[in-house]
Amino acid sequence: MSSVDGGDAARRGVPWMNCLSVDMYGSVRTLESAQEEDTMVTTDTDAREKAPRLERLEARISKAQKALFVRAATVQGRSLTDFLIASVQEAAERALRAHDVLTLSERDRKIFVAALVKPATPGKALRQAVKHYKNRTGI
Repeated sequence: MSSVDGGDAARRGVPWMNCLSVDMYGSVRTLESAQEEDTMVTTDTDAREKAPRLERLEARISKAQKALFVRAATVQGRSLTDFLIASVQEAAERALRAHDVLTLSERDRKIFVAALVKPATPGKALRQAVKHYKNRTGI
């Protein structure tokens, strides 16, 4: 992909300026022109949650990280803020799902071992099934 500025942005250490985006009307533009027009699409990360965003998060990042995040946000047609919120929320939900699976597995393992150590006494239906099986097989 060639950039509109002839590659000068990449030589200046700004490789994400070569990124092209297509808006919903099919207009192709560079990230640089999208930033100048300030027409980037924003998306609500959780349509179910209508609570106002009152809390803040801050983080120090490198120039390379910011360039990567801006490029990814542009590719998805989102503002940097919306992209970061959606990405962090997805990562948090994935981490919690993985934790819950491990927690459930630990709980289930304990229940299973307890059942092996002290099995329940067979009920009437099971005793009749065993008797029927023994009669049929001759055991």
